[in-house]
Amino acid sequence: MAKVRTTISVERWLLDDVDALAKEMKSSRDSVIFSALKAFVDRYGSDELLLKRINAACDEEPEAGEKEFGRAALRHHRQLVGDEDCSPKRRS
Repeated sequence: MAKVRTTISVERWLLDDVDALAKEMKSSRDSVIFSALKAFVDRYGSDELLLKRINAACDEEPEAGEKEFGRAALRHHRQLVGDEDCSPKRRS
């Protein structure tokens, strides 16, 4: 896979910790940073986690302001598309 060069700004203490960890692991700074970024993306960037977060948000009861906003959005949508069936579908 092709590598690209990038530049980031980090706090000195963090880079010192990365360097110490790289030395302890007998590895390079680049390798430690790559591993950390890969672990972060694997944890927070997965489709499965995103789906869980969306489902959790959808399971919450809407607040009063959200309910009114939803009704207003539905009225507006009906004005735009006509009287087609725009009622929200319930999940089973």
